[in-house]
Amino acid sequence: THFTYQIEGVNHICSNTLTSVMEDRSGGIWLTSEPSGVSRIQVLNDGATYIYPEEKDQVGRMNTVRSIARMNNGEMWLSNRRNEVYVYDGKLENKLRTMHYPSRIYKIFEDGKGKVWLGSRGSGLCIDGEWFKKRVKNPKSISDNNIYDIFCDYKQRMWVATFGGGLNLAVPEDGTYAFRSFLTDNNNMKSVRFVASDKNNWMWVGSSDGICVFHPDSLIESPDKFYRYNYGNGKLLGDMVKYILCDRKGRVWVGSLGGGLSMCLPDGDYGNLSFKHFTTGNGLVGDDVQPIAEDTEGMLSVATDYGISHFSPETESFENFFFSTIAQGYVYSESTAFDLP
Repeated sequence: THFTYQIEGVNHICSNTLTSVMEDRSGGIWLTSEPSGVSRIQVLNDGATYIYPEEKDQVGRMNTVRSIARMNNGEMWLSNRRNEVYVYDGKLENKLRTMHYPSRIYKIFEDGKGKVWLGSRGSGLCIDGEWFKKRVKNPKSISDNNIYDIFCDYKQRMWVATFGGGLNLAVPEDGTYAFRSFLTDNNNMKSVRFVASDKNNWMWVGSSDGICVFHPDSLIESPDKFYRYNYGNGKLLGDMVKYILCDRKGRVWVGSLGGGLSMCLPDGDYGNLSFKHFTTGNGLVGDDVQPIAEDTEGMLSVATDYGISHFSPETESFENFFFSTIAQGYVYSESTAFDLP
């Protein structure tokens, strides 16, 4: 393809008199010219398949996906920021039905017994159609109505991440659930966004105060039995943790706002973990990391607010991708990644 500058119309370059051309780590092309200074061309990647819950020309919250999950029957459920949950077939080819809720659904999870757990932004937690909300005068109620994540541990215990009330354990009691809250030392710690576990069944909880790491049995017995890693103690480059992934080799990957991608390989001493960091200085496309996914070959897809990086943990190299012609198309939703078989 031959690009030239034209006085009228859309131009990819700012002059026909170019003096140098350079490619940066994110795949952008920088051009210098004598009369027009410096310009940058962003190369868009082909090969992406787009799925629109609503009409393609709908913008804003209608087609902004906030959660995605595979259910036990193979169906794919996803939610948007307009309070809808869409049910698709297992290949995301056919939309089967749509459900509307009083608030945006931030997390969709089906447990081993087939119960569907929905975490909402503002309306609390829904378990198989029964809603649980914060009750100020009930110490056994859920501690906050903003639910960001739901997690099942190795003993099938259900944990609920609230954004404002810490981490809750859902305890079956008399045919319903009571809730115990943990990790409430400060307001930032109480703002929990994500929960994961590693190969040793230790849980990793990401909040606005970095990461809390603990064995669930120990935390239930003693609520202060956890280790904290954040920017303040020099372990992370950013406190607001958006995503945590444990890969097939036991490495734990942490994505944070402004701190890029961090990696930890737990060696048994959870009180003295070390992290290796990858940022835009290493080739990552953006330092505001949202979700992370691992493919069948062990490669990581790291979504940011400025494109996606395909990362090789073995060679520590990045390949960056942009699939949109507008800036909004580079921004990805936190906690919204899924590896289809």
